[in-house]
Amino acid sequence: MWTWPAGDRPALQVWSCARGYHCGIIPVDSGMVTKLAPALGMTLPSSPFAHEHMPHVLESAVRARPADFRALADLHGHQVTIPEGADPTWWVHLVLIYFKRLYLNGPSPLLCRRRPVCSRVTDCSHTRR
Repeated sequence: MWTWPAGDRPALQVWSCARGYHCGIIPVDSGMVTKLAPALGMTLPSSPFAHEHMPHVLESAVRARPADFRALADLHGHQVTIPEGADPTWWVHLVLIYFKRLYLNGPSPLLCRRRPVCSRVTDCSHTRR
């Protein structure tokens, strides 16, 4: 099976947008490889190949159970339009990205944890060093 070279990841994202969001591709960034994959129990190679392997694993999971993913979107009241006959890969991509942002990306250690009580946003006595 032909895959996109690791250096062509931006081309993949442009190509997927040009074809429409529901084209069966799940773009993967470095945070998805380093933070999301371990949280999902995925073991990926520690090489650029991880950026090629992870999308295939995710896309295969969506293709194997598209009805379940559609039902999950409906169950949680997500008002999305997934074209009939299209796998819900774009919706899954968005859910995974927002999960990573909300639960796996921690706040910067430079930001004061006592905001808004503390008048300084960064570099105050409350920040970790």
